[in-house]
Amino acid sequence: MPQSPKHDFDVTPWEYLGVRLLVGVLVVLVVHVVYRLWFERRCHGAIRLWARENDYVLLRLERGRCAPGEMPGFFQRRIWSITVQDDEGGHRDGTVHFGHWLFDLPWGKMTVRWQ
Repeated sequence: MPQSPKHDFDVTPWEYLGVRLLVGVLVVLVVHVVYRLWFERRCHGAIRLWARENDYVLLRLERGRCAPGEMPGFFQRRIWSITVQDDEGGHRDGTVHFGHWLFDLPWGKMTVRWQ
């Protein structure tokens, strides 16, 4: 009885599982990065729209740090530091807080706190 030829590309079940796991981790990483970029652009647009609707000129907009006592990462609230100029020429500094997409509903909730 002839034997089937052995190919160089034969892999063990463990090697196959390792490749699938690596591909899965890479897919999750790419989805996470794309989500973070999309969410940041969405937040910037919402802040600019809010400033325009309230007759403010947005002078500074930058990503903020974690609030005191908050754990960075997945549970971190989305915070931006802003400086605006009102229609009378006065400058105001504040922070804009966005709720977490999963834990703080509604998703579009935005809170402005003046300093």
